[in-house]
Amino acid sequence: MVDTETHVLEYLDENFRGVEDLKAVNELLDTLQTQQKALGEQILEAKTRVDTTQAESASHARSILEEVDGLSAKRAEYDTHNGRSEEWGGSLERLRELDGSLRNLDVAYGYMSILAKVKSLSNEASLLIATDPRAALIPYASLRSLAKSLHAKNTDADSSTIHLIEYVDASLDALWEEMKMKLSEGFKATLERLGWPTIVAKSMEGYEEKIAAFQVGFEKLLVLQQPDANGNDTSSQSGPLLAFSILAEPLDLRFRYHFQSNRTTNRPDRPEWFFAHLLTLFEDHSAFMNTVISTILASSGLAKRIAMHEFITALLPAAERKLKLLLDEIEVDAKMWSHLVHETLRFDDAVRERWMYVPFGQERWNGTVETIIGTPALFEKWLSIEGEFDLMRYHEILASPDAWHLEFEGIDPAVTKPTKSALRLKDMLDTILTRYAPLPRFDHRVNFFLDVQLAILEGYLDRLNGICDAFETLSSSIIRAVPGVHRDEARTTMGVGGLERLCRALGSAAFLEEKMREWSEDIFFIELWQDLADAASVAKTDQSIVGSMGVELIAGRTSRALVTDPESGTLFDVTIEAYQTLRERAEALIVRHLRKEIANECKSYARLQSWSSVSPAAAETTAISPEFAQPVQSLTAMLSFLSTTSAHPIFLRIYCSFSSELQHWVWEHIIERNKFSEHGGQQFKRDMEGLWQACGEFCARPAVRMGKVEDACVVLGLPTAADGKGEVLDLWSVLRELDAGGERADVIMGKLGLTSVDLHEARWLVGRRIEAVA
Repeated sequence: MVDTETHVLEYLDENFRGVEDLKAVNELLDTLQTQQKALGEQILEAKTRVDTTQAESASHARSILEEVDGLSAKRAEYDTHNGRSEEWGGSLERLRELDGSLRNLDVAYGYMSILAKVKSLSNEASLLIATDPRAALIPYASLRSLAKSLHAKNTDADSSTIHLIEYVDASLDALWEEMKMKLSEGFKATLERLGWPTIVAKSMEGYEEKIAAFQVGFEKLLVLQQPDANGNDTSSQSGPLLAFSILAEPLDLRFRYHFQSNRTTNRPDRPEWFFAHLLTLFEDHSAFMNTVISTILASSGLAKRIAMHEFITALLPAAERKLKLLLDEIEVDAKMWSHLVHETLRFDDAVRERWMYVPFGQERWNGTVETIIGTPALFEKWLSIEGEFDLMRYHEILASPDAWHLEFEGIDPAVTKPTKSALRLKDMLDTILTRYAPLPRFDHRVNFFLDVQLAILEGYLDRLNGICDAFETLSSSIIRAVPGVHRDEARTTMGVGGLERLCRALGSAAFLEEKMREWSEDIFFIELWQDLADAASVAKTDQSIVGSMGVELIAGRTSRALVTDPESGTLFDVTIEAYQTLRERAEALIVRHLRKEIANECKSYARLQSWSSVSPAAAETTAISPEFAQPVQSLTAMLSFLSTTSAHPIFLRIYCSFSSELQHWVWEHIIERNKFSEHGGQQFKRDMEGLWQACGEFCARPAVRMGKVEDACVVLGLPTAADGKGEVLDLWSVLRELDAGGERADVIMGKLGLTSVDLHEARWLVGRRIEAVA
């Protein structure tokens, strides 16, 4: 019970806030005396009824006891004089019946006592609620404690007890509703005098008297939801405080008028209109909430309640109700449903960002979007709609006439050039991200990522692999010989045209691989991966963590690190690896293409038989062999295109691999198959230097990447006779030193600058000279 002295002080503080209030003390005393007299009469009447009932019950009980005593005497008389067990048995049965009747009477008396107490407490609270809500809570709390006690003591109650409990519960609910109704009526009257909801001014100047009356009514309503003397905190209940629900009523009525009637503002294709209306209401009333009402809450012991959050909570049911109605209207219209979800997410995001909104008693708010995609069936339907729309857009990108054109405009010259389809795909994926990133639930975001974004990347990967497959098929000499293969189509795999075809796959794969690495470092995808890892860490082996997908299935599409080392993984690991494999495949095909094209161009060059008989006159020219000029020109064109379309690291990697392949071809088809005279060896050297000079436009020191051929040029071009000055080594001195072996061979190889061939290969190269054989 509340301490009497404290209660008196609180009452005086509430009703006498200034000296001028003392003028009404006589009127207030008369009112209180009248109320006290009425209350006393009711209490006296209830007490009289209880005393009468108790007296009647006691009298009846005494008569039963007297009858039991008489029966006991008769039993003794029967036992003494007659000894007939049959009569004793009948008397015992009668005694049992009377004992049962007495018990029932005791129960009935208890029930009547409880009913009288319920009635008394209800009447007391009902009389006090209008004038002193805090005092009215005392009998209400007693009634609630009585209801709880009955539930706790009668878990296995019979039918009569159940009816009693139901009656007490119903009385408690009825009293609560009556208390709310009486206080609400008074509060609504103050709202009308205040002019709510039109009063939204930041300054309350001129409204002081009306605000004071509003505050009194607001505080009375708050009393119902403050912690009581027994520690029962009704303020922790879900939903807004009662006062805010009443504040929202006229605003909700206006909302219904505009958006749930035949008004032109009620359009299913314009959900942004009613969302904008709600945001405007929040903004317009924020000053009133943050000044007047926040102060009231703080002074009423409800400082944990944020006024603006309570106001939003009271109005959000209007949006949720409207969303449910819209679902029925647009169920078959995929475009409108997609638009509705998009606008709902925007509204939820705006409420979170502007007001930092989280309902009281909750850790997070999933938003009003839960109304339209909160169930698995609704979410799957929306996801299907979004997936079909994005898939259609994806196919439009691939079907555009310039989809596979390399893009040079607006692209950094230092990076590998992607195709227009890869750029558009990246832009589309960024747009998709903006649509599902605001989803409040982790499982929804993962589902959208896997079923839409990652699925599109996987589909594009298949398309790029198809480009490589088609190139390999059409460039095969066996396939070209098959009847029905169009020559023009096969010709597209030759020369620069074939190289461009491969660069489409290379550029697109490299571009998206790099973008996925950037996305992996984006805060959204990092948090999504962490949420996924957290869910996987507590899931059982066969347990689903997202929809019907288990850990193994998700790890197979994202990263194996999900089940081994989540700290080292990202959402894109598997896809990045697949694109990297495709890029490496494209690089290998480019190398093979370059080698094949040069080998075809060099067929005439490889068939030359004049290396051992080149005339001194021909050797004096500085030009490369005519048969080698065209291959060098073709290679220059292809390298020029490749250097323009590829990042320099990728170009160097391809060029190094190609140089190794070209060196192998030259060694096998030129050096190993021919003998060289002095002038023939010098011509071969000029040819290779011409090749390296052409390649030098695209990389530094290209000869180094064909080290064995470079060493062969040195040996095969040695003069047969010394220059007489000892500055130029001749063939014979080199042969002599190499045959000597040991340190002398190492010295002569050092003088010649032979770094890529060993001693055995150097001797073999000297042996390719016809002079050495002779």
